[in-house]
Amino acid sequence: MNVFVGFFEVDGVGRVTVETNLTGDHRLDHAKLWHEIHKLHPTVLHGKIQKVGETIEQRDKVRSVVEYPVGATIKSLFGEDPDENGICIGTVTFNNEPCEITLRYNRGKNSAGITLRERRTGIPIRFNEPIAGMRLVREMPDALKGILAQSAREYALLLAETRPK
Repeated sequence: MNVFVGFFEVDGVGRVTVETNLTGDHRLDHAKLWHEIHKLHPTVLHGKIQKVGETIEQRDKVRSVVEYPVGATIKSLFGEDPDENGICIGTVTFNNEPCEITLRYNRGKNSAGITLRERRTGIPIRFNEPIAGMRLVREMPDALKGILAQSAREYALLLAETRPK
């Protein structure tokens, strides 16, 4: 399913992201975005809301969660496939831009790194601070906060620890 995503600057609030199902009718899709932003902020005048970008994104019916067993390391998330070197582990707002978080893994160095992809522009932001491949997956929230620091907020990670039955 494709969705139409709009990025707005709302006076007194900051950056806000809304989305609606894509119909293929350009005018209707834009009208639906404006309807959604006004539903979220009904008291803000139209002139105090500025659209700063838009994109079309594909959505699965259920967001893919990365499950891992208790005690799993970052290295274990990537298996043995030499071509598999990046997985989406969630979203974050970084410098007021909504971004997807990709965890990259380098087998040769046994370390991982973080790349953010701005949803509005598609521009990647690569962070070179290494994360040891032997670090526990459950420590990723702390590792991310250490790398992204004060510029990031609204983390939504897609990591789920599973317990043996």
